[in-house]
Amino acid sequence: MANERMGLMEGKMHVSEYYYLMGTADPTGLLNSDEVCIIMDKGKIVGEVLVYRNHGLHFGDRHVLQATYVKELENIVGNAKYTIFFPTKGPRSLVAEISNGDFEATCIGYAPKSRKKVIIPKDLMAKKFPHFMKKWNSCNSKSILGQIHDKVESFKSLELHSKEIWKLLYFSGEVEESCLLLWKGHYDQYRTEMKHALEIDQEIKNEAANGVKQKYKQILYGATEFEESP
Repeated sequence: MANERMGLMEGKMHVSEYYYLMGTADPTGLLNSDEVCIIMDKGKIVGEVLVYRNHGLHFGDRHVLQATYVKELENIVGNAKYTIFFPTKGPRSLVAEISNGDFEATCIGYAPKSRKKVIIPKDLMAKKFPHFMKKWNSCNSKSILGQIHDKVESFKSLELHSKEIWKLLYFSGEVEESCLLLWKGHYDQYRTEMKHALEIDQEIKNEAANGVKQKYKQILYGATEFEESP
C-alpha cells in the first residue's frame, strides 16, 4: 500500500492484474507475428492481452496480442517465471514496433484485455493543459518541463550572428585544366568499373567491388590506405 501511495505521488496509478515482465525472443520460432507466450507463477495465460512498453507515448506502443502457450518452451525455461516471449516471425520485430525497443534488458507491461469501454468522468477531465503541450486551452506551467520549454523558446528570439567563411589554403589556388581532366577521367572510369562489379554474381560481387575500391585508393593515395600515403 505504501508503494502504491508513493506511486500516486509520482503520477503512477495502480492497475490490478498488471505485470511488469522481462521480454525476450521466442527460441522455438513457433509463435506467429501476433502471438506472445507469457509465463507467470500460476497457470497458463491464454487469450487477448494488452502489451505495453515504458514509456510509449504513441498509440502504436500499445498492442493487443494473443497470448498462447508453447509447450516446447518448458525444457528451455525450466522454473523461470514472469517472462514474455515475442515472435521471431513477421516483417519487423514486434518489440521494435512497441516504442522502438529491443531485447536488451527490455521490460514489458502486460494486462488482460477485456475490451470494455473506459468512460472518464467529466469532473476528472482536464480543463486546461500546460502551455508546453501547445493546446489551445492552456495555462502557464511553472514545472520543470515548463521551465525547459520557456528556456528553449527564449533562444529562438536571439539573432543569429553571421560567421565569416573562408577557403582552406589548399583550395585557394586555381586547378590546372589538365589536372581536372585527369581526375575526371579517373572518376568516370571508377563509376564504370564499379557498376560492372555490382552487376555480377552475388557470391563474388563484394570481392569484385572491394578490388575496384583498392585500385582507385592506390591511384588517389599512392598507397592502400590514406594513413599510409607518402
